[in-house]
Amino acid sequence: MTYLELLAAIATAETQHGISELDDISREILTTIASANMIGVKMRMKDLAKVATFPTVHAHLAKLIETGWVEREDDGSDGRVALLRITPRTKEILRKISETLDSHPEYTRQMPCETCISKVRALAFSEFERKYREFERDFKQAGLPEA
Repeated sequence: MTYLELLAAIATAETQHGISELDDISREILTTIASANMIGVKMRMKDLAKVATFPTVHAHLAKLIETGWVEREDDGSDGRVALLRITPRTKEILRKISETLDSHPEYTRQMPCETCISKVRALAFSEFERKYREFERDFKQAGLPEA
């Protein structure tokens, strides 16, 4: 499957499950939170600073919470901090999108599904890791304490 075919398959799956209705910033926030949750990283509001300005992130995040894509919970160790995670409904939608991609003929024709899935996950993880390193660098440059 070529890159463009993969993008088309993802776009089709996202349309079928409602993600395509989200604007670009909301999708980026949702993707960032889901990627962090997938690898067990606790996501906080400040971790979304690279997506957009705080007021913009706050407004989009509020809409994602209101519409049931993301949920907020208090950090037990610090009452001032709210942790963000995708909802069970969002997890299920992402699972269905993965299943749709797994069954896509072009996606499965060229290599075993496990290989495709691991490559896509590796790409998603490497992108998240790159962004996380940027956050760390920016926090260090700003003289903020590490999380």
